[in-house]
Amino acid sequence: MSDDRQGKNLIFFSYARPDRDRVAPYYSDLNDNSYNVWMDFHEIKGGQNWDLEINQAMDSAAIIVAFISNNSVNKRGYLQKELRIAFEKYREKLIDDIFIIPVMLDDIEIPSVVKSFQVISERDGNSINSLKESISAQLARLGETITKVQESHGLKWKFYQYRDEWEGLPGYDASYDIILIESSDYPPAREIGHVIRGTLSHDIMLQRQVMFEQNSNHLNFGKSKYWRTNTYNAKCTGVYVVENVVSVEYTIYTFLGGAAHGYTYFRTFSFIIHPTVYLQSIEDIFTDPAAAFPSVQMAARSYLMNVDLRRDDEEGEPVRLEEGSVTSGTQNWQQFSSFIFTEDGIVILFPPYAVGPYSHGPQKAIVNWRTIRPFAKHHILCALGREFEHFDEKSEAEQRGMFRSPAVQQGSSESPPASTESTGQ
Repeated sequence: MSDDRQGKNLIFFSYARPDRDRVAPYYSDLNDNSYNVWMDFHEIKGGQNWDLEINQAMDSAAIIVAFISNNSVNKRGYLQKELRIAFEKYREKLIDDIFIIPVMLDDIEIPSVVKSFQVISERDGNSINSLKESISAQLARLGETITKVQESHGLKWKFYQYRDEWEGLPGYDASYDIILIESSDYPPAREIGHVIRGTLSHDIMLQRQVMFEQNSNHLNFGKSKYWRTNTYNAKCTGVYVVENVVSVEYTIYTFLGGAAHGYTYFRTFSFIIHPTVYLQSIEDIFTDPAAAFPSVQMAARSYLMNVDLRRDDEEGEPVRLEEGSVTSGTQNWQQFSSFIFTEDGIVILFPPYAVGPYSHGPQKAIVNWRTIRPFAKHHILCALGREFEHFDEKSEAEQRGMFRSPAVQQGSSESPPASTESTGQ
């Protein structure tokens, strides 16, 4: 995605390919009126990594406009792949920092996944103007939310992009979002951005090693640039502030030239703001990490085993992760290395393959404060504003009863609790 398309006000168009000509007038009108619109037909050039460009644009978007028609909904009412991804992106967000605006191009039954949104219908005759009004209102709301979060914590952040590329066999194309954090109350907070940039810069230095490892036996210049280029893209996908603690989440996409597909994983950074201290691992939170791990592990496994993997428009029995995959992916602290602080607790992020098959994508588990508090360091609780919080403790037997086999849970409709926190995206 080109640099001028980066930014929180990106508007992503999601549509079925046969509807391109019907969607084009919306793109032209918004683009002519200085909206920052992204439509794959105009943005993706020949030879570019389609999967990377689509996902990067979705991750950058403040608004996703989903055009729904007979072409995008099959006879069973399922949305086509890209539209499903758009709604899944919305569900993955841990705060109301991204909006979906459905536009009905045909007079069809509204899919169940869309019914909770305010829908714009082309049959009303003024759909383009209605879309512009809705976008303007949503952007204003988003701006107000970000401003309130930043002002309430005396913290501001903004983004730039760094990119470096080199053509070879393989070549590399490496980029990452630079986050600049400033605090009017505590100037050393700017060091947060320095720590993050240093880590991501190290990753890019590793990419440059291919300059000494050229391989013309496996790759050649007859292949498209994308297929013979190693890709590294680190996108900031969330800034979360809880009292005196800030967490920054990056989603990283990598592709090795000649590979079958790319891979996505997470890198997170958490800091106490004042004094500015880097919490380098989840173990730093606890007085005795070894004593805390069984309880944290149990809570994470329970959450993951209750995730319903069905799409929003899919009926039938709940689809769960396999117990064996969850167990093998949660055996030690290292597997909990990607974490962020939220109002609900600590969110553990798992990349594809970690706790389930690649087809199920990344997963998250929320470990609530009831579980964390007995083991957390006092100054961590103080920084999070939870030093005086009290809970009714569950017995160990009750907690262990929360982690059951999928067969026992099969009839349950219970889903993990929703999470909310503050973000600057």
